[in-house]
Amino acid sequence: MRVLGIVLVVAGALGLPAAASADLPAFSSTLIVPGTSAGGVKLGMAADTAIAKWGGNEACPKPYTGYECRWRAASGGANAALTFKNAKVVAIDLYVGTTSTGTPVFKGPLMKLKTRKKVGMRATVRQLLKAYPKLKGSPSGAALGSGIHTTTFSTSGGRVTEIYIGVPL
Repeated sequence: MRVLGIVLVVAGALGLPAAASADLPAFSSTLIVPGTSAGGVKLGMAADTAIAKWGGNEACPKPYTGYECRWRAASGGANAALTFKNAKVVAIDLYVGTTSTGTPVFKGPLMKLKTRKKVGMRATVRQLLKAYPKLKGSPSGAALGSGIHTTTFSTSGGRVTEIYIGVPL
């Protein structure tokens, strides 16, 4: 969630258009491919195609010309975001919501998204390291890959709470 905050502050400082927001998407796939895709949306995909894959709506209309499109569970839980540059997806961010005391909320559609190695939200650090032994530490979490094909797994309380695919911030 730190990453999204930084992105929004930078976007505001640069005078970029505000991000659109809507209810959590209906993912067209439950697969996360580290460094490549999540929920049926791939890095490099056209913005309109990506939005259609996640169930576009009035908050993310066609043609979409904004910087970011966000979906948030109606209950205030999980969040999903796509970041665009030149009308192409450059980042995919998935993260769970929290209670008023900061405890992660592990429920809803994001819980179905997993890698082929069965890593998704709520996976333990131990499961993460067993599945991906080449993970490297980064300021945002455990990182896999490099450049635009980096996947960062952030944790809280020893469990995965955010999966970010794209150039680390």
